[in-house]
Amino acid sequence: MDKSVYFPGETAQIQCNITNGSTVEITAMRCKLYQDITVKITKEGSYRTLTKLMCESAFPGVPPGASLSQPQPLTLISTSSGHLQPSTKSDLIACAYRIDVECDIPWCPDVRLHLPINILAPGLPNPSTGWVLEPAEGV
Repeated sequence: MDKSVYFPGETAQIQCNITNGSTVEITAMRCKLYQDITVKITKEGSYRTLTKLMCESAFPGVPPGASLSQPQPLTLISTSSGHLQPSTKSDLIACAYRIDVECDIPWCPDVRLHLPINILAPGLPNPSTGWVLEPAEGV
């Protein structure tokens, strides 16, 4: 990956270097962004994790005996509902993200790579240079 920290809407570049030394074609590759929300549900420390697929991209596979070396772009925008919330962690709740890279191989368990990433909160726009905070009336 080109980096591990992104703003919502940025494009992650996942560099894939695959050598298919088998006699079976890798039919497709997929990059998926998952959001994992972990919530503490009891004071004893039991947790529950909810996972949501936020976006994905599919790419062509690799023929038998061939090699592939190319970046796989994944734009970090929620294709379901809502926005990408910033990564966070506290005693009660955590919001984490990961990119899973999957290679589909017929008649075989798919090969998966889990890459943790952080999503930052979008920056706030700077006020114009002439902007002045005016006090509220009656204060």
